[in-house]
Amino acid sequence: MTILPPQFQFSQTNLQDYADCPRKFELRHIQRLHYPSIESEPQLEREAHARRGSAFHRLIHQYFSGVSAEAISASAMDEYLSRWWGNFIRAKLPYQPSHSHDAEMTLSTPIDGVRLIAKYDLIAQAETGDWWIMDWKTQARPIPRDILSGKMQTIIYPYVLARAGGSLTADGEKIAPEKIHMAYWYAETGNMELFHYNSDQFAHAEKLLTRTIADIKQRTHFELTTNARQCGFCTYRSLCGRGEAAQGLDESELVLDIDDNFDVDW
Repeated sequence: MTILPPQFQFSQTNLQDYADCPRKFELRHIQRLHYPSIESEPQLEREAHARRGSAFHRLIHQYFSGVSAEAISASAMDEYLSRWWGNFIRAKLPYQPSHSHDAEMTLSTPIDGVRLIAKYDLIAQAETGDWWIMDWKTQARPIPRDILSGKMQTIIYPYVLARAGGSLTADGEKIAPEKIHMAYWYAETGNMELFHYNSDQFAHAEKLLTRTIADIKQRTHFELTTNARQCGFCTYRSLCGRGEAAQGLDESELVLDIDDNFDVDW
């Protein structure tokens, strides 16, 4: 039986790692092993992009915290941040007009004896009574919808909002799945990918997450992924005998943006 670290909480980050490679989940989230292999080349460019992504998220957080668009526009930005910010200011968000916004909001819910946690870039309540999850992505190209729809972030975020969203409502009532929508907004292009939630998807997510968490808890062995392409940009590849040198990563395979570095387990 798996011995999880004390106070372990499941998230889209660690559950996606498990879906991608059980061995990676074990090394990163159970053994908490830091391994020195770089993720992908060129590493300096990736690190610079990650810093810009974090900076862009801070700009959006400032905006929804009441800082004026004019003040933010006057702040120091490089060409990437300026372009992303300009695209955001011109963007028409799907929930206008809005009733309220909660930026950088964290919600959690119990499931199978543990906690499942999600950190949202933005949760917005529309005047229609619908609720929108907004997630800002700064990667160069949008991800194909069929890939994005099966990722843990798309599965977990609406599910947790439906389970724990009562803390955001005026009367404390849970949010019906049919009232929940999720949008990935791409800063580079201004494109959006929309997902509309319903009760069937909620039920499917609950079964999938419960089964996955139960599987993790009863495991005694975590095998390597059979998809060796993922090993080319994994920090543990040399430890697993999957090569020493980093390989280039086709960005179309990178579903979760590299500025999505939220990890509650460390």
